[in-house]
Amino acid sequence: MTSKIFKYCMISTLVAIIVTIGLFFNVLYHEFENSTMDNLKEEVALVKVGVDHEGIAYFDDVNVAQRVTIIDQSGDVIYDNVTDEEDLEDHSDREEVIEALDSGWGYATRYSESIGKQSIYVATLLENGDILRISTTADTTTTVLLRMSVHIVWIVLIVMVVTFLIAHRLAKKIVKPINEIDLDGTNLIAPYKELNPLYSKIERQNYTISKQLNELQKRQDEFKLIVRNMNEGIIMINKEANIITINHAMKALFKIDDVDVGDSVYEIYRSQDFMKAVEEVLAGHKQNIHIEKDKRIFDVIMGPAKNDEEEVEGATIIIFDITEKELQEKMRREFSANVSHELKTPLTTISGFAEIMKNGVADINDTKELAGNIYDEAQRLIKLVEDIIHLSSLDAKAKVHEHEEVDLNKLTNEVFDHQKPSADKKKISLEVDGEAKIIGSYSVLEEMINNLVDNAIKYGNEGGYVKVILKEDERNTYISVEDNGIGIPADSKDRIFERFYRVDKSRSKELGGTGLGLSIVKHAVLYHDGEITVDSDLKKGTTFKIILPKKD
Repeated sequence: MTSKIFKYCMISTLVAIIVTIGLFFNVLYHEFENSTMDNLKEEVALVKVGVDHEGIAYFDDVNVAQRVTIIDQSGDVIYDNVTDEEDLEDHSDREEVIEALDSGWGYATRYSESIGKQSIYVATLLENGDILRISTTADTTTTVLLRMSVHIVWIVLIVMVVTFLIAHRLAKKIVKPINEIDLDGTNLIAPYKELNPLYSKIERQNYTISKQLNELQKRQDEFKLIVRNMNEGIIMINKEANIITINHAMKALFKIDDVDVGDSVYEIYRSQDFMKAVEEVLAGHKQNIHIEKDKRIFDVIMGPAKNDEEEVEGATIIIFDITEKELQEKMRREFSANVSHELKTPLTTISGFAEIMKNGVADINDTKELAGNIYDEAQRLIKLVEDIIHLSSLDAKAKVHEHEEVDLNKLTNEVFDHQKPSADKKKISLEVDGEAKIIGSYSVLEEMINNLVDNAIKYGNEGGYVKVILKEDERNTYISVEDNGIGIPADSKDRIFERFYRVDKSRSKELGGTGLGLSIVKHAVLYHDGEITVDSDLKKGTTFKIILPKKD
């Protein structure tokens, strides 16, 4: 504050000094000029008397201190006591000469080229018609200022010192009561009335902060209570990857009693995948990885924690023990792989004989209906086996599919062409909105969208709709399949992607299918390193949302 007060005072003082000096010297200069002009006029009047009486010879006996010049009516200089007359130019255009010829007297102030100085001129008309002019040099305002410059500098220095001392003392006096404010107090009394708005604002702010701290403490206590009683492991880290919160469940899952708040999250588990995932989440990208520790399998979900400016301040890590689920899934995968090889060949043979019987090669009266049933069941089982084989290949992420750039709008329209007969039976409209392309397996993506559209038609209401929405940005491709069908019960949402799981088992025979459609969809999404979610309300409809990351 001292520096600001000093600056403003100094600027004001300097401006005042400069203006005062300027005005003073301007007035002084004009007073000096007027005084000199009056003296010259008196001297010219005296010299005029002598010259009128004796002519130029007057100057033989009289020595005039100032410069004297006599100019004839044509402007030629006929006498000058300083400069040779022949060296002087025509003076008919001189202001004082013109005035003297016109009115008898002439005055002027200007810079003289012949003597190189500022001069004051007074001229008068002699009796013979010539012009008598006497001049003297005059200091310019700049010259006077230069002569006074040392004194002016001393004045400015003194003013600066005095201003600094005053500013320093004034700042201390102003700031002292402000520094003595008790910010935590109430009913603050301002030492100056100008500070009343500030004190009122501090009181209101104290009240707001106190209220917010109480609310924050309440929420923190609630959060600690929830986290402490969760079965899942919870870790919160800052942007330096140091732990700021860790619950008891996490310590129990990993058996890490020696790790606590302030330690690096890498003390919990050291692996390349885990460390890379932490780096990615702190860069702002959600992560979901599986890790193994002590023969247990854990699902690790990481999400960035961002401030209001969308800057990453840390991350939340949630860890689930999925060992049992993984074992069951592994057993199911193994069963699918084994049973498919055992059943495909005989079922294909049965399908062939059934087709012969259906076409009338056998006795039509006895076997036609039976053959039709056998054929239908055989086809269904073949589809089941094909789905199982396909699902197994997706499980293993076997790179047996050629990857290429796929136009999803074009692919969806091809799926619609295939599904149109089924949709027409129920008067369901099919619509695709948007454009998107992705590098992936055309066949896998086709089956994924086909299964979602097929399900939407099967469980759609008469006269409903199925809409596929396509979007993309620099990082991801987004696919949504929306319908207004019967919807999915809340208790079934988490299980619809399980193999062979059916929401309505009573309708499975009527609607057909293998129970593997959504499981294939999920694994097709995982095959492309994506993720899928479902939003559904009973009797209102269902929307499947797929996010597929783009790859070079």
